[in-house]
Amino acid sequence: MRWCCETLKGWFDEAGNRGLAVVVERSTDGSGVFLLQYRSVEMDDAGPREHPRPLTLAGETGIRFCPWCGVELPVFYSKELDAMERPGFRLRP
Repeated sequence: MRWCCETLKGWFDEAGNRGLAVVVERSTDGSGVFLLQYRSVEMDDAGPREHPRPLTLAGETGIRFCPWCGVELPVFYSKELDAMERPGFRLRP
């Protein structure tokens, strides 16, 4: 697979792990949805049980351009979506 930059590839490889990651899914119209995601705990960790304040365990936001090199992600990766899609990592409400 051809990557826009090594940094995006590195964060793509971190999907599902604690910390920052890039996650890719398809939208209902078949186009790519690129998400910048973070997790403060591992996927199988129940989270802190005794914490004095509310704690965000995970979050994500959509991105259209690579935060590191600026390429337009849906355009650059339009032919690579099948290989990049990993729906099991998307956060659900």
